[in-house]
Amino acid sequence: MRKSFTDQMKNRQNNPAAQFVTEPEAQPIRQPEAEQQPRRKPPEAKSRRMQILIRPSLYEALKAAADEEYLSVNELINEILTDAIKKER
Repeated sequence: MRKSFTDQMKNRQNNPAAQFVTEPEAQPIRQPEAEQQPRRKPPEAKSRRMQILIRPSLYEALKAAADEEYLSVNELINEILTDAIKKER
């Protein structure tokens, strides 16, 4: 004969451990929002390495410009290149 745990849970008076068992709380079902923000393209996860040769004076100018904007030289070059590509299109 199989035990029926549901019957035992209904009759908690006979089960001393039942005082420690609580019923699971019903979780509210999340309704999809009618107005969701449009999905953005996720940022690229990886970067490509590229070596370029530039004059020392150009590097110093880039470094100074990056410092003024509180950016790294890499971030500044990425912004400059991105803006240049957008302007061409």
